[in-house]
Amino acid sequence: MGPEIFINRILEQYLLIYTVDGTGIIEFKNNKLVMDKHKICIFSIDDHIIYYPVNSWHSIWVFIEGDACDNLHKICYGGDVTPTKMSNPEIVDRIFRDMMKNIQTPSIRSDLICSSLMYQLWVILFCLDRTRM
Repeated sequence: MGPEIFINRILEQYLLIYTVDGTGIIEFKNNKLVMDKHKICIFSIDDHIIYYPVNSWHSIWVFIEGDACDNLHKICYGGDVTPTKMSNPEIVDRIFRDMMKNIQTPSIRSDLICSSLMYQLWVILFCLDRTRM
């Protein structure tokens, strides 16, 4: 056996938060971000955030990782964390519902479906459909 070689990698990780209904507050870098219905925001996992509901806050949190996510975030979203309100929330809601349904029965097929849905989500959220709030 040869020597063991370890290669350090920096793994880019992000937290995507989408408000399905209600209102929540996210404190981030001395700012308070209001997350009401159909708003979405993305944070680096290294960023410290504090969150709490204002009223019956129903949100979806998705952890994403990898160099591709980092590049997409920089290119499409510019590293901004300003909450974005979706103009077509029914499509985003459907994608999240489909992802949650497929995650419940893990398989190669469900992984492929979720990857495809995640790609659709990136395109919708960060490249095509953004209105600043």
